[in-house]
Amino acid sequence: MKRYLALMLALLLALTALTAWAEEEEAADEPEWTDEEAYADEAAEDPLTWAVNEDGSLTVWISTESLTGSEWTCSISDPSVMTMLSEEYESDSEDDAATGTWSATLAPVPGSAGIVDLTFTYLPTWSDEPQQTIPVEVYIDGEGTPWVLTVGDTVIQELDF
Repeated sequence: MKRYLALMLALLLALTALTAWAEEEEAADEPEWTDEEAYADEAAEDPLTWAVNEDGSLTVWISTESLTGSEWTCSISDPSVMTMLSEEYESDSEDDAATGTWSATLAPVPGSAGIVDLTFTYLPTWSDEPQQTIPVEVYIDGEGTPWVLTVGDTVIQELDF
């Protein structure tokens, strides 16, 4: 009987150690995020802000002027990872339609993961040369959640695998 209890105890300890090791390995596969200062504080000169929505989509807002003959566009480096859902312009007030906010909502493609580069370009209708370009690097994790890594030269979060 003592041998049976000793064997059961040894198996239980081995199983506990194996489970702890498996959880440690699983945790090592997940990225660790390094939170930086608020983007708005570090790069106030850029008109871009963003939010990850409850449905897992990413919305980007850019302050702009609509009456200059220019408009914002967004190019996506890998449409198999992220796609555009919508874009719109909303003026700040009825009295001043010249200033407002352009927004774009993008979503990860279901089942995809990886890094995608978004390029927001302010392009005059009379020229092929952009007035302003804002590159944004986004990481889509294995669960389909977008994480903004960089905006321009500003590092927002770092991947640490």
